[in-house]
Amino acid sequence: MWVICLLVGTFLVVFGAVINIFGRLYLKGNWANHVKIYEGHKLITGGPYRFVRHPLYSSIIIMLLGGSIAYANWLCVVLILVVFIPSMVYRGKQEEEMLSKEFAEYSTYKQNVGMLFPKSFRRYNK
Repeated sequence: MWVICLLVGTFLVVFGAVINIFGRLYLKGNWANHVKIYEGHKLITGGPYRFVRHPLYSSIIIMLLGGSIAYANWLCVVLILVVFIPSMVYRGKQEEEMLSKEFAEYSTYKQNVGMLFPKSFRRYNK
């Protein structure tokens, strides 16, 4: 059982890291540690943003779950599910409120693309 947890957990950490890297590459200068709109800010809907509106948050969730599973730390899994994911949803909603005010097309994007996890894997088209 330990080997299975280690393999699954390691896969999730690597998969989450790949999503995170691609998400940052697609965001370019539109990324920050805090919630704000920059001058010249653009709405990014390509790459991983075709599938989820907040791939960086999703990737962190996946990596944390992967690490917790790899170490078979079930308390951490529970805390991620009960504390961390709701925190990411809260922060995501703050960002989405700002993005909705800045970009008229955001409401359509939001209807078609899942917040943290894909609604489906169909490509979002403007």
